[in-house]
Amino acid sequence: DWNDNSLSYVKDTLLVDALSKGYIWRAASSRQSYPIGAMYSTTDRIEAENYDYGGKNVSFFDTTTGSQLDPFRFDDVDVVNGVDTDETRAVYMNGNNEWLEYTLSNEEAATFTTRFRVSANSPNQKVRIYVNGTQQAEFDVPSTGNLDSFTSVNVPNVTLPKGSAVIRIESIGNDIRFNWMEFNLTQLSTNEFAKAKELFQIYPVPASEVLQFKTNASISVNQVRITDLAGQEIRIQSKGTKGINQIDVSTLASGMYIIGFKTADQFYQLPFIKQ
Repeated sequence: DWNDNSLSYVKDTLLVDALSKGYIWRAASSRQSYPIGAMYSTTDRIEAENYDYGGKNVSFFDTTTGSQLDPFRFDDVDVVNGVDTDETRAVYMNGNNEWLEYTLSNEEAATFTTRFRVSANSPNQKVRIYVNGTQQAEFDVPSTGNLDSFTSVNVPNVTLPKGSAVIRIESIGNDIRFNWMEFNLTQLSTNEFAKAKELFQIYPVPASEVLQFKTNASISVNQVRITDLAGQEIRIQSKGTKGINQIDVSTLASGMYIIGFKTADQFYQLPFIKQ
């Protein structure tokens, strides 16, 4: 029932998600599962096209039949390739009330600022965020004037429970591209603070010109990020480092900030004061 040469035909409940040309073979299922082999973590950047497996009305809903753009998963979700500054894939949500679901694991109940990378070619576009079926937030997607021009939007006060959580991203509008999302802690829990403080030292605090830091273990840091208390990214430094390092804070306004250290599989955060 299909064309073996082009894989252009998918019959009924068979989804082809396949390795050929960068795609992944996968049969349809009514059970929700994870495209990266395990649940996402709150330290991950979650790419829009890596929504859960399960099929239509289980892990996604799309108003059109078949992918209108890049057949990345060979289902109904419209994926576009080579977009934004990172030239990755994004999902085109071109129908009202289309949605995608992502399952992630959270070590401890906490409140996050969620950062979205989105674009829209029309005004009055919105996105709703649900956690385990309950609406947590709704935000406006700015009209960027071109679907290929993306912007970052910070959405505060998204609360995730301890354990697994299913995040649903729903379009309110019909002209939205969604590239990725990531979670930044709004408030550091006691356990998160204790873990970070055990592994990292930052000084001087308060800092005026340069904030120095060192690890208390043989940890390779891939990225250092400074955000304000609303989760807005202010400065980022991406390079591997061991031991002592530093980041320039001289141009920051006085106040409290969060410095985050991303390793291969974890993200640690500590507060500091800029003098």
